Amino acid sequence: SDVRKQTGDFGFAFNETCACKSEEERRRWSQALTVVGNIAGEHLLNWDNEAEMIEKIAKDVLGLLNATPSRDFDGTVGLEAHLNKMQSLLQLDNEDEAMIVGICGPA
Repeated sequence: SDVRKQTGDFGFAFNETCACKSEEERRRWSQALTVVGNIAGEHLLNWDNEAEMIEKIAKDVLGLLNATPSRDFDGTVGLEAHLNKMQSLLQLDNEDEAMIVGICGPA
């Protein structure tokens, strides 16, 4: 709700961040945050186990990522081997452990 309406602590941080932005840019960010805030999510109070909730969210996100593969790299020579190496390093089959993945490099 705070993200959707830009209120509370989130609203305070939003106002500070947008202090030097144009009214048009602020409006666009506000609209985007309203859209994001309307996306249905999970609430911890609806779960008996926080780890299970996090696991479900991670699987949902992974499913969405796999459902819409990027076509940006089609035909790129040599990329497939690097992607396979990344997938093996991530050990996505291991459902019993938590993982943290950091990605760094140029934007």
